[in-house]
Amino acid sequence: MNCILKGIATSVIVALCACLSAAAQCDFQVADASGVNLCYQKMQGQQCVRVTHPQREWPYYAGSKPSGSIVIPSSVTWDGVEYQVVEVGDNAFYGCDSLVAVDLGRVRRVGSQAFYGCTMLDSVVFPYELSNVGDGAFAYCRSLRQLSLTSALTHVGTSAFSLCTGLQKVVLSTQVEDVCDATTFHGVGWMKEAKNQETGPSGELILTRECLSVKKISN
Repeated sequence: MNCILKGIATSVIVALCACLSAAAQCDFQVADASGVNLCYQKMQGQQCVRVTHPQREWPYYAGSKPSGSIVIPSSVTWDGVEYQVVEVGDNAFYGCDSLVAVDLGRVRRVGSQAFYGCTMLDSVVFPYELSNVGDGAFAYCRSLRQLSLTSALTHVGTSAFSLCTGLQKVVLSTQVEDVCDATTFHGVGWMKEAKNQETGPSGELILTRECLSVKKISN
């Protein structure tokens, strides 16, 4: 009998642990300025959080997905504690195909596949603080029309903006150009031709689909 009870107790503990593990992806939810509920995950050892998705595993959104326009706040308060919002986590908005606009607030990192497959996303505000864009972060964002990437970027992941076939204009510093590789804009054919033009020794580059030219603009 004791063995049976021990077995039952062990099973209960394992089940509880599994539930806790599954729930750990999203520590709390708070509505943004537009009224869209965003999920947050506390970052270990810091009073900081990352924006995440509600489910630990795929499908990341078992219910309704965030849609319309969202604004990532610079800080969020939960249970009387203020947290700095410093990241958009891996897969945070994966497949949220009804998102149309995103303001990234003051995040420093956008994780791998964070906005992968957000096919209706046509506007993203990139903060100056952003230093890291993960692999495939904006891949298949076919409606995205323009990008403006700051000089603070030190890492742009593989295929970060691949198959963003709606791109019409890209503004980036020469420092950003140096951290981009051949896959960054894979599938955006005009970018390769534009980037092969003459560039200035410093300043930002304006790449446009229409004229396929590169012009230096002063800081």
